[in-house]
Amino acid sequence: MGEFVEQSLEELLPVYEQLERVQLFKPNEVRQVIKRCRRYEYRLHKQTKRPDDFVNYAEYMTDLLRLIKRRRKAINYFHKTAEIDNTVRNKAEALYRRCTHRFQDRLDIWLKRLSFAKYAKMRLTASKIYSSLLKVHGGDPKLWQDAANWEFTVNRSAVNARALLQQALRRFPQNRHLYLTLFDIE
Repeated sequence: MGEFVEQSLEELLPVYEQLERVQLFKPNEVRQVIKRCRRYEYRLHKQTKRPDDFVNYAEYMTDLLRLIKRRRKAINYFHKTAEIDNTVRNKAEALYRRCTHRFQDRLDIWLKRLSFAKYAKMRLTASKIYSSLLKVHGGDPKLWQDAANWEFTVNRSAVNARALLQQALRRFPQNRHLYLTLFDIE
């Protein structure tokens, strides 16, 4: 188990080095981040996996991302974003993805993953999340309506929004909110 934890931590090693090199974090802060990530990784690799372990780790990575952005703004340093911010963002998304794959019946986790993708401005990923979410939890017309609205307003794809609403109307032909949303999009 320990070797898998260390392998996961080594994937983030360039991030830790860059954080210290560009002086966004002090060396002792980087050590604290590594220690915390190691603790979360051990929780993920134990025999009985719980959804809270994945979610807490992903939320920690999201908070770390917010802290990095605040410190960037404070010292006016906007270089190395691909090496630092994108890696942390992708790690958080991967944690949410693993969690939703393992615990598909938990709608709250799907919504947290979706919320993170929207916060991180991962439009293509959010579109894929909506698609997967509707396959698993397609019995709620409100989710179909939200997906179509997001596709139309944020992703700027009237074609995708129309296709989603047409699918939803085949499943829920009596839902007038779906008809109103389709009318607004058209």
